[in-house]
Amino acid sequence: MSYPEKIEHSGDSRIPVSYGPLNTFLLLSTIILVLLLPVLSSAFLAAAYSLIFILCVSIVFVNPNLFPLRATTKVCLITCVVGYSLILTISSIANLSTPKPDRYAQLVLISFVFYSFTKYQWTSSNKRLCVIFLYAMLFAIWGSWFLTGMPTSEFAAFYNNSNIPGIAIFGILGLLLILSGDRMHNIVIPLLLTVPLIVFSSSRGAELALLIAAVFSIFKKIRVSQTKKTSAWPILGVFGLIALISTQYPKLYGTDLGWRISDLVRQYTGKNLFSGREDLWLLVIDQANSSKLIGIGPERTTSFLEILGYSAHNLYIQTFAECGYIGLVFLCSLLVILFLELSYRGGYVCVFGQAFLLGVMIHETFEVTLTQNGLPVGLLIWVALGSAFGQADPKASCESLLISA
Repeated sequence: MSYPEKIEHSGDSRIPVSYGPLNTFLLLSTIILVLLLPVLSSAFLAAAYSLIFILCVSIVFVNPNLFPLRATTKVCLITCVVGYSLILTISSIANLSTPKPDRYAQLVLISFVFYSFTKYQWTSSNKRLCVIFLYAMLFAIWGSWFLTGMPTSEFAAFYNNSNIPGIAIFGILGLLLILSGDRMHNIVIPLLLTVPLIVFSSSRGAELALLIAAVFSIFKKIRVSQTKKTSAWPILGVFGLIALISTQYPKLYGTDLGWRISDLVRQYTGKNLFSGREDLWLLVIDQANSSKLIGIGPERTTSFLEILGYSAHNLYIQTFAECGYIGLVFLCSLLVILFLELSYRGGYVCVFGQAFLLGVMIHETFEVTLTQNGLPVGLLIWVALGSAFGQADPKASCESLLISA
């Protein structure tokens, strides 16, 4: 199979020449701030979020819509975000609680970060600069490992625990693959630099995300077709796996099967299968069952969650607890819309973007990263997803542009 013509945004005819350096400055400043968020203390996070918001608003105004989202997709995405905000408010009023303003500020910030990178005009030069910076950070992590000793689950070169760097490295991998191109060396090198880091982090959620993304990419490679298809089966399958884990995992505790799986997990990851989530999920679900339709409101879950930053360590259970089935429908609908829009737009970016999205979705079964207390890492994920939309060609067939082995 021959390689498709590269999709490059030269930008000379779409953005004034004087905006070139400004556009590059906005990109690198945003990427640097997003990557540094997980290591900033809470005292500096608010200022960093404000600065990122200003940078993303600037990106929106400076860049034209080269590959705009379809009108129906925009309407659906806006409906999901507004609907989630409304049900959050309704649930708060009904349960006599008051959501903190930062919950709404987070939704606005996430929306602008994602939208700004769907509009960003990627050129060869600014893609190269961004990739170089990402590689520099990866080499710095590797260098820190070798200077401080053999890598262990406590490496935390720039972060505080193993769960955070696992998904952060996965986010860097996703962004690298989306930006680097479809040549084999542009795929192999990022994998060689990031997969060992993810494995050594002992973050089971990140490892499972990597596995799901790899399985989807291989499946796409095998199912090469010249016919453009928009299939929802992969994301529906992942939702099924998420539902299975969320409902059955707590029931494994104390069973022979559960202990056998735990021994296997401990053998390969050094961690127990049962990390306390099995009790936490049951506790949150039991309390949320008192108001299944609209939830019990934000930060109204059991006081035990206070020490965990009100995190149920499961985005879907947490959403069900706070906003009920209605909020959960809005969240899942948004993820489905993103997946299908990437499939429609096509190109090798489609494959990497969809694989990355599915991996993140399965990771959120064990953490809350896309929003709330996990947002310092979650913004990197939204940047990567937005970048996939910013490069994917809506006229290309996802299957016909798959890489050639």
